This record gives sequence, structure tokens and C-alpha cells, in this order.
Amino acid sequence: MSEKRPHVSLTVLQLEELFDLNIEEPRVLRELIFELNHRKVPSAKALLKRVETTYTGLDARPLQSKTGAQLESLFKTANGDRETLRELLHELKFRKTQTSRVLQLEVEMATRGGTT
Repeated sequence: MSEKRPHVSLTVLQLEELFDLNIEEPRVLRELIFELNHRKVPSAKALLKRVETTYTGLDARPLQSKTGAQLESLFKTANGDRETLRELLHELKFRKTQTSRVLQLEVEMATRGGTT
């Protein structure tokens, strides 16, 4: 990455909003890490830890590239498979849509012994 700081003019609050809107975008997360490493205030350091943790965790999300419809289909065909349900639940925790939240509740119920 070049030494340019595309987010230098943003406040920490604005950087946090950018993070929330781009939580699944590795390029934006790398830019945020780069920018936050130049910041010294405690709120920036705290955000840096969150962004780094999320960025590192992207590799731990095998279902990240799946669409919402694909996740729903996977849930319907999981037949109670604990590992599949665990991966689904993990991925859905990163999703912000209402559909994803509803599916997350369904997966949580299924992991507790409900029906799929």
C-alpha cells in the first residue's frame, strides 16, 4: 500500500462507521488498519483492535462469499449437521440484513434441538 492515507480527514467516529459498513471488505479493512496505526487517541487504538480482529477473522469465514439465498439453502439442506449449523451461525453474526437476522434465529433454534 502506498503511503497515501485516503481516510486521514475522517474522525474516529467516521472511521468506525466506515468499518461497520465495510466489515466484509478486506481492502477497506486494510486501509482502516493503515490509517488507525497513525492515530494515537485511545478510541482509535480500540477501533484498530476491532478492525484487526475482524480482518484476521475473514479467513475463518468459509461462508463469507455465499449470498443470503445460498445460506438459506444450505440451512434447509443441513439436516441438523452440527458443523454446518455452527459455520452458518458464525457467518450470520457478521450479516446485518433483516433476512440474515431471521435466519440466524432459525439456525440458533436448530442448534438447540429445534427442527430445520
